[in-house]
Amino acid sequence: MIKNIIKYLFVFVGIICLSYSKSKIKKHKIYQVLYEMKYQKDSLDEKSLTIEIMELFTNSELSLFRSYEYSAIDSNKFGFSVNRINLQQKILSTYYVTKDLKSNVVGFFDKIRLGNKDSYVYYENIANKEDSWIVTSETDSLKGFSCQKAYIDLGGRRWIAWFCNDIPISDGPYKFGNLPGLIIDIHDTTDTWRFSFLELKEVDGMPKNHKSETAKEITKEDYYSLKRNYRDNMVAIEEASNNSFFYFSSTAERSRVVNAKKISVKKDNNWIELYP
Repeated sequence: MIKNIIKYLFVFVGIICLSYSKSKIKKHKIYQVLYEMKYQKDSLDEKSLTIEIMELFTNSELSLFRSYEYSAIDSNKFGFSVNRINLQQKILSTYYVTKDLKSNVVGFFDKIRLGNKDSYVYYENIANKEDSWIVTSETDSLKGFSCQKAYIDLGGRRWIAWFCNDIPISDGPYKFGNLPGLIIDIHDTTDTWRFSFLELKEVDGMPKNHKSETAKEITKEDYYSLKRNYRDNMVAIEEASNNSFFYFSSTAERSRVVNAKKISVKKDNNWIELYP
């Protein structure tokens, strides 16, 4: 279902490209950009390919990046039909990324435990500021846009970006930004992670980052330590918290779940940032 929906979205991309490449982006206006995020959860298994629709809200000073499905409750406020994306698809990305484009600070907000409302946040300087990019003179046409090629190293990966100078929005998906134009496509050199432009539209307001209200600030190192610990010991952690979803009728049933989780952990080896 979602593949057909994405196919129809692309039918309109050419029209959208032409309209925005010929018109000026208004300063301080807020724009919503939809991206298709495509990645392999298991770097050794092409069948683990996963697709998720992500959205970027941005103006000349601030931006917010998150899963479109995860935030669908807010979509009608901005004039988008939640029926356009198959919301029955499993939501995989619960994180929010905020950027302060003036001070070059990025905030990464996420929860770690299933069904738990506790959120964490770490802040770091935007590593991909202009002097971190290798901007080339190579150009190409992508989805009707005239684009220019650039490289950057982020999260243990080399990324290849194509940005459009005709759309003067110095932003892009995830933590990427600070190029002379909007990032239309960016992928890593293993081609197991890719963000591709789908749609651009002016909207009335910037969504509220609800996670910022209760998020506990920790270091990036602590975030990854907590995330790995939970991934590797999920059953024991949830049992200790009396989570009813982790009630087992027998020792044999528990062993089956634990063993299945161990297999799942081995295949969850291709996080967007290869953080040690």
